Amino acid sequence: MDEASLMEVFSEYGAILDLTVIRDRATNLHKGCAFVIYTSRASAMSAVANLHERVKLRNVSEAIVIPIM
Repeated sequence: MDEASLMEVFSEYGAILDLTVIRDRATNLHKGCAFVIYTSRASAMSAVANLHERVKLRNVSEAIVIPIM
């Protein structure tokens, strides 16, 4: 899971202001968690409606889970 792969998936639902993949400090490997900030709430809600527990990314065993904050 890298920023480019996630950007491709999430940008389908709107303009992204920021995307951060959480990584282990020692190994730089992803921890299976990322934060995506959209420029509009409507885009964020569209991503939730279309991705939450429906889509699996390459090389990831679980479907995307999107908590609403």
